[in-house]
Amino acid sequence: MPTLPRAAVYARSRVSGPGGVQNPQSEALAAAEQITVCRAYTAAHGMDVVDEYVDLGVGVRDKRPEYDRLIADLDTGRLDVIIIEGPDRVARSLRERDALQERCEAVGCQVHLANPGCPWDDDAKIFASIGAFGS
Repeated sequence: MPTLPRAAVYARSRVSGPGGVQNPQSEALAAAEQITVCRAYTAAHGMDVVDEYVDLGVGVRDKRPEYDRLIADLDTGRLDVIIIEGPDRVARSLRERDALQERCEAVGCQVHLANPGCPWDDDAKIFASIGAFGS
């Protein structure tokens, strides 16, 4: 029996309410929705989710402890594929996206987007130039 690809699911959420105040309930809900989309993708593509990594309340300038844990697991060779809803959830700039792609390629891991409407490849540069990589 073939071994299923070992998948990691990453979600990041920062939701601001009136006056820019963070809303923890909305952040948790937004992250849960991302996880649901990613889990459906893994089920449809025959992947084994070995871990979920969820950063709540982190924006462009914040540290992301779960992302750091994901990278540590990636570096150990524990993962075959990283599943994200869209590129703006994991990479906050093209430089960061490219660095993740290079790191994945070095260890034989792939990045899959659970939302087919979100580009990861060179087409993402068009979206980034108009601000699609958000907080």
